[in-house]
Amino acid sequence: MSELAAAGKLAGGDALDSEDQGPVTVRKTADGSAAVTEGPVHSGEETLGGWFVLEVADHAEAIELARGFPTPEALEIRPSSNRPEQHAALDALCPDTRRA
Repeated sequence: MSELAAAGKLAGGDALDSEDQGPVTVRKTADGSAAVTEGPVHSGEETLGGWFVLEVADHAEAIELARGFPTPEALEIRPSSNRPEQHAALDALCPDTRRA
């Protein structure tokens, strides 16, 4: 990880705490109300342990960096929707979030 940070590729990330409090799923129902259940969105053997935001030129670079991650687990790669209007909406919901 320190190599990614030193290269300016690691923009953020964190481990998720699932030992003190497990995940909770909130789903909107057909009538518009919210149903709350204990547990992850998708049940199964794999769980989400954390997340990273990488600054890359393209999908191929993201795959190449993921190949070198020092973790035995699976990594899922997804593009970010880097649209200013979505950042403004997120800042309104989470005013303590700091972006460069």
